[in-house]
Amino acid sequence: MVSSFPQRPERTPFRLGRSAITLLVLLAAASPSVAAPTELDALFAARDWPAYEAALATSLEAPTSSALDRAIATVRLASFRHAIRQQGFAESVESLPPAIATLETAAPSSPWLAEGHAQLATAFYRLQRIPDAVAPATAGADLARRLLATADLDETTRIRLYTAFNVRASIHMLSGEEAAASALFDETITALETLAPNHPQLGSAYVNHGLILYNFGRFRELADAMTKAGRIFADGANPVALAATRTNHGLALNQLGRYAEAEPLLADGVARFEAIGASRAPIYANAIQNWGIAAGYLGQTDAALARINTALELRTALYGEDHFEVAVTLAHRARVHLQAGDFTAAVADSTPAADLTAALADPTAHLDLELTVLDVHLRCLAAAGRIDDLHAIYPRYVDRLERFTRHQLAYGHEGERLGFLDRHDPVSAALATGDASLVGEALLHYRGLVSAAFIEDVQLAAQADAADLAAWRAALRSPETDTSTLAALEARLATSATELGAPRRALDLHLADLTPQLQPGDTVLVFFLHQPWADGPTAPTHYGAWTLSPGQTAPTLHDLGPRAKLDAGIAAFLTSFDPNAPAVQSLAARLHALLPATTRRALIVPEASLHQLPFAALPYDADSFWAEHLSVLHLTSPRDLIPTTIAIASPDTPHFAAIGAPDFGSSTWAPLPAAALEVDQLTTAATAAGWTTHPATAADATETQLRALSADTTHLHLATHGFALADRADTEPSERLAASGLILAQPRFDAWTDGRTELPLDPTDGVLTALEIMPLDLRGVQLVTLAACTSANGSIAPNEGLYGLPQAFRRAGAGSVVAALWPIDDDAARDWMIAFYEQLFAGASIDAAFAATQAAQLRAIAADQGPAAAIRRAGAWMLSYRAPHAD
Repeated sequence: MVSSFPQRPERTPFRLGRSAITLLVLLAAASPSVAAPTELDALFAARDWPAYEAALATSLEAPTSSALDRAIATVRLASFRHAIRQQGFAESVESLPPAIATLETAAPSSPWLAEGHAQLATAFYRLQRIPDAVAPATAGADLARRLLATADLDETTRIRLYTAFNVRASIHMLSGEEAAASALFDETITALETLAPNHPQLGSAYVNHGLILYNFGRFRELADAMTKAGRIFADGANPVALAATRTNHGLALNQLGRYAEAEPLLADGVARFEAIGASRAPIYANAIQNWGIAAGYLGQTDAALARINTALELRTALYGEDHFEVAVTLAHRARVHLQAGDFTAAVADSTPAADLTAALADPTAHLDLELTVLDVHLRCLAAAGRIDDLHAIYPRYVDRLERFTRHQLAYGHEGERLGFLDRHDPVSAALATGDASLVGEALLHYRGLVSAAFIEDVQLAAQADAADLAAWRAALRSPETDTSTLAALEARLATSATELGAPRRALDLHLADLTPQLQPGDTVLVFFLHQPWADGPTAPTHYGAWTLSPGQTAPTLHDLGPRAKLDAGIAAFLTSFDPNAPAVQSLAARLHALLPATTRRALIVPEASLHQLPFAALPYDADSFWAEHLSVLHLTSPRDLIPTTIAIASPDTPHFAAIGAPDFGSSTWAPLPAAALEVDQLTTAATAAGWTTHPATAADATETQLRALSADTTHLHLATHGFALADRADTEPSERLAASGLILAQPRFDAWTDGRTELPLDPTDGVLTALEIMPLDLRGVQLVTLAACTSANGSIAPNEGLYGLPQAFRRAGAGSVVAALWPIDDDAARDWMIAFYEQLFAGASIDAAFAATQAAQLRAIAADQGPAAAIRRAGAWMLSYRAPHAD
């Protein structure tokens, strides 16, 4: 059977997603248990479907057939019609129960009984009667499991029994029981990869498991699974399976933005569905619509419109004119009109689509569908200059996005969280209204939400009480849960989980909460990327920024122009470190113009390439750097300025732990003699200041030692090698965080390359990744200093900030983090750190000590060796700042 999903699985209280991936349950293999087995087997093997169907009908009608023969023939006919004809579902609901009753009496251990249950569940599913499908799917899988435990089954029968597993896993999935579905798919795939690595049943499992991958936004994995399925079905013996696999592969590539690769696969899927007479089936509408979407993004407007019109006609005939699937198809056609510059036609389609989704009987059941439609509608209105209409619908858009976000946080669907932020851009929508306050609120609500939520999931899994966690997630799932209830649940969890609730606080944070935290002379500077919607869908991406100072009721907006120009200036600066280069001067002037003259402390939230820019080392004028006039601090988001209230036990005296100059053993990591001297000198100075100290060098500078020392440390200093692998835009948060880290004693890996797909997470391998840092409880650590090359770098995700070491330490509960943007000479790192800690040991605050050290080091080196050398040797340091804990 091949099918489409009119909705994604039910996940109380929402139903997510639109018709996308194709469910596939294969036609059962022949069996000698049915009448005329030799003839049927031959017809089945030859794929002579008309003759096969006729022979089954004859078996059903022959007066000599026994009740058992007729029951088996009924099951086989249902399986055939579901898989090959894409029909017969209503008939199966009538014919299969009597056949199943006969089999339960006459052959209770027959594989055909398991198949009958599975096909009845399939029929209920296709009739959208999911609750009715649960019992037969369960019965079929339970019987299949009992039979598979029997040692004397032949291989063909064993393979066929996995049909029941496939169906049960799929019904789990459609019932919102994704963990159970995933486990059963994994079991099925693992078994079949061993038992029959090239069998169509394995291909079916790959295809069905693809829905979970699709729902979780794991599109790369989905494409990989469809590649494997495609190899199995490549011979064309099962045209339905091959058509479904091609279509699903194209859907995955479409979601990854790889339209040129998706287009031929979708074209092939469409052609194959047409060849088997399925051009009136829902899956055909999915396939041809996505083929049209790919064509639209490739600039093939006429072809895109023709294909989407076909999908619209079919969906209207299938579901009626007021169905949400019709609204989604209208929205996709509006997007093609928008890409073609026909804004009138775009609005003409997007308006009824938005109206349809607003009229849904239960709008919370299709939140992501409504968001897709609203996103397109907002873009069409902006392009057509309908700003008043856009402003009127924006609150509905934000409300739906907040509900959907809350739901994702409750279920931990990291891929979907990334997906909806990629697809839906409240900042650009707010910009189109021209309302600075809306832009500010959108940035505060959604910036960094995915990264914070993912890290919270890791911390909760490692630290939280299971019952408290379940109660909190259940409360999050209900839009009616009030803030005080959530706060009470979070207070219980906060005793065991670091920084709990930050993502929810992001949803609740507003400009009114931020402005009281600003001191005189502060300027918050938040950068963002946006596409000017009014300039059309092909307009280049721009950098934008908003600034907020004490006394302002709304931020001031700035458009910094096309991203490419600003990125070129940053690249020129990082290549030459020459503050007098024209590109650098232009860059510095544009950024300096953002700051009011009263600014004394710049609190910067970077975006994209700006994460790599040494703001403190920018030229302020012909003879000085920013650091000599401003205190420059980095924030992961403006909420870093709001003190947390997590209770921590503060020691009577500061505790300084220094881990550095590890013994790298036989690896190729170079020794760091200055780091050993640095640890020694800092430890001596801390002791003289009355601090408790604990140094660890050489063989003692291990991951185990770091974990042990972090428990009661207030100041953690790490002097070693760091690494940050190059960005990959399509990686998941866990992969991004595993791609940066520190090298400690006896590392088992000599080199790190972009080609590594699975990074080690062994707590004793001498490689401490950002992913491993997050579950640590570092709430008592006020400051982490990373005297390590590129320790401030990581994987940059638009809208989400930087996935790297500073974020990991910060999200593990540490206060502020000092790190380096590029490789630093061993001696230069030692000199900077000693100067910085001298300020701290003398009683300076972290931000004041950092500002004073940056200014002094840059000025001293510039006077001796010139400004370029000063930037190279001392300009890399940045402070990721968080306001101290509230009392």
